[in-house]
Amino acid sequence: MESFSLSLVAVGSAAALVYLCVAAWVSWPRRVGEIFRRQGIDGPPPSSFLMGNLSEMQARVQQHAVASAAEDGAGDLHKGHLRSTCCSCYSR
Repeated sequence: MESFSLSLVAVGSAAALVYLCVAAWVSWPRRVGEIFRRQGIDGPPPSSFLMGNLSEMQARVQQHAVASAAEDGAGDLHKGHLRSTCCSCYSR
């Protein structure tokens, strides 16, 4: 009888531990997302259970990189331009 109650306590403790781990695993991304939203950082909702919104975020990063390169004229800075700029600044 005593071993039965001891095993019942062990099974109950293991079940409670599993429940707490699953609850933390499910609630942690939501808490992190809420913290980001409070700071003004928003993203698309997850579109798949396993991959989340990885493909959408990669598309956003690529779109932002293309837009910022077009705005900033990132292609204007090259080795010859940098060398001539440095020589004109330091030759005075």
